[in-house]
Amino acid sequence: MFGLPEGRLPRQRRRAHSQRRDRAGDGDYTATIAYLDGSDTDRQLQVSADGGAAQTISFTPTGSFHTLGTTTVVLHLTAGTNTITFATPTADGPDLDRILVSGSPL
Repeated sequence: MFGLPEGRLPRQRRRAHSQRRDRAGDGDYTATIAYLDGSDTDRQLQVSADGGAAQTISFTPTGSFHTLGTTTVVLHLTAGTNTITFATPTADGPDLDRILVSGSPL
């Protein structure tokens, strides 16, 4: 698990944040993303691993920017160091708190 110091990802920063993660073997891993979203509508982020195809994820509002929510995504990671990148496709994203990547592939 690691924290994401960026907070809310404004749309002006298309490639908002990257983190490097080490994995023992190739495979699909579950990533749980903790976030805050006090808006009235879903916010979206794109997430990709190692420059691969981005997946667009919708984040359901949590009711306030003090209430934590989570969502999951499956990422294909390779043995060794991987870079996970978050970007805002069209509008502001949610406030990101942390991401937890499973220790073993699915």
